[in-house]
Amino acid sequence: MDKVINKVLKEQAEKSIEALNKVKEELKLIDITTSEKKSLLKLGVKSIEFSKDALNAVTNDDSFMYKSFDINKMKSAFESYNNITSIIEVLEDLQKSLIDTQSLLASSLYESALEVYKNVKNNNKGGNYDVIVEKLSKYFEKKKKEDDKDVKAPEK
Repeated sequence: MDKVINKVLKEQAEKSIEALNKVKEELKLIDITTSEKKSLLKLGVKSIEFSKDALNAVTNDDSFMYKSFDINKMKSAFESYNNITSIIEVLEDLQKSLIDTQSLLASSLYESALEVYKNVKNNNKGGNYDVIVEKLSKYFEKKKKEDDKDVKAPEK
């Protein structure tokens, strides 16, 4: 039964990854380099609010703008920004759920691994499992602290 569940989970993960890649392609998202990011204007909540207010102002009265200014381009950019922001919010919620699920799975996995370790150690009669015990025991070795007695504080 677990093999069936694992297969289904694997298939679901593969389909989900394909779907997310398809969404990225359909949205025509853009990847930019670090240097390109550095050349962009610094943006934050206030920048967006400023942009919204400027758009409202120019939409209500564009007589102060030069004739070639494209209000529709600005409106489109603002609408696209809001659409992307909505998608980001959904993805952030998805990311939180994915991380929570991953944490639960990791905890379950680690709990099972500890059970394996305990049993292999307890049933290592005759040394049949020395290699496994040695390998797994390394994860629990405490690092020895170096002797600080000979180390003196620098003089001022």
